[in-house]
Amino acid sequence: PGDQHSTKYNVCVSDVRDIEDNMWCPHWGIKGKMDITAEVKIHKQTTYPKNTTTRIVPLELKTGRPTNSVEHRGQLILYTLMLTDVMSSNIDMGLLLYLKNGDMLSVPANHMDKRELLYLRNQLAYYLSQKTEKDESSKLPDLIDDDFTCSRCQHLQKCALLY
Repeated sequence: PGDQHSTKYNVCVSDVRDIEDNMWCPHWGIKGKMDITAEVKIHKQTTYPKNTTTRIVPLELKTGRPTNSVEHRGQLILYTLMLTDVMSSNIDMGLLLYLKNGDMLSVPANHMDKRELLYLRNQLAYYLSQKTEKDESSKLPDLIDDDFTCSRCQHLQKCALLY
């Protein structure tokens, strides 16, 4: 965790609660497989006396290069939403661990981010539920049709197959 004032934190994983946890949240209409559900101790270094908190957080392992991409962060935010639902306590952050170089990044899960992800989920669910009159296939949203965005998208092949 961090803020815009470069506060330093030490994070220690004190307990692994579960690994590869299959979670299904009918309330939100999402499911996923969390790499690690961890108990972490967070030590804030800039305060006196030392401030230590213990939290349960999703810890996502990534094998590629550290990108802190919107996809990685979005996945983690959805995991915080699912953990909050299951544990009945507010999980407001998650951790991304990039194994290639050992970087660990904190991903805050604020209300607006959760709301936007659920909005996108609902939008996709709506489109997938609509059937065209000609056939039984679902009608999908219009293409973005932006060369810059599309050329860097990890879903380019899947998208090309659908359209």
